[in-house]
Amino acid sequence: LIRDTTALASFISAFFPGALNTNMERVIVRGTGVGQPLGIINSGALISVGKEDGQLADTIEGMNIIKMFAQMWASGMSTAVWLMSQSILPQLINMSLPGFPNIPIWMPPTGISGSPYGTIMGRTIYAIEHCSKLGDKGDIIFADLNSYLLVDKGGPQNALSAEYRFPYDEQMLRMIYRTDGQPLYTSSITPADGSDAIGPFITLDERA
Repeated sequence: LIRDTTALASFISAFFPGALNTNMERVIVRGTGVGQPLGIINSGALISVGKEDGQLADTIEGMNIIKMFAQMWASGMSTAVWLMSQSILPQLINMSLPGFPNIPIWMPPTGISGSPYGTIMGRTIYAIEHCSKLGDKGDIIFADLNSYLLVDKGGPQNALSAEYRFPYDEQMLRMIYRTDGQPLYTSSITPADGSDAIGPFITLDERA
């Protein structure tokens, strides 16, 4: 195989960053903090907004979005992003401003015929596979990623060797990436006026 595909190592190396990025997304969102970074969902700074009275299971309403935005602390309102499961997209397309059914929250003025905005409330949307499925806590997260500390030690390192598998005419490709991370804050903040808690990471309670 090595003789027939001389570029195999470079081919694998080219795809490694994509696999690494996917895994890093997973631990930043869902990491346990044990042998891996501590993720947003498991952070003490995460605020989970309750569902609306009478809200159906597996839905997202316009008021959910408004309340999530309102509980983002002020310093993050201009930098936070929406992380969401792709299973949410049908909900977004049908979502309207509470009390104004003809004012969509996500679609452009031209309606369904135009490309949807890539933002909600002016903040960028990222559909990622490591958010929970629609209706579960963590299916949508409003996150100020400036409040997440991620460190690495020199970036990914690749090494190729034929010594270990020499009797089998095989080569070994080793890939190492040293990293760690966690939210900068361990809890949400209660404003001086005693109103609802604010913080850098906002999600929704389960809607079952």
